[in-house]
Amino acid sequence: MGNLPRKRKKILAVLECLGFVLDVGTGRGGHYKYRHPSRVPIVDNQRPFIMVPRHDFEHGNLHQIIERELMCFGFSKKEIKDCC
Repeated sequence: MGNLPRKRKKILAVLECLGFVLDVGTGRGGHYKYRHPSRVPIVDNQRPFIMVPRHDFEHGNLHQIIERELMCFGFSKKEIKDCC
């Protein structure tokens, strides 16, 4: 179903490939905060950043949630898959 990998390091690499940058010093607890320098969400209720936990999340559907958030920024599934 989803195009994103389940490993945290690979998801971070996809975010950086899509142009997101780490917002240093602003993450919450055990999370990284990634912002896109030029794109803003096209959906009203989407935050202007993506939070990624620092721990691995092999179990669960967090990779699908992050993929949906990327699509709210206007990225297509093809663009996401090309960066994987």
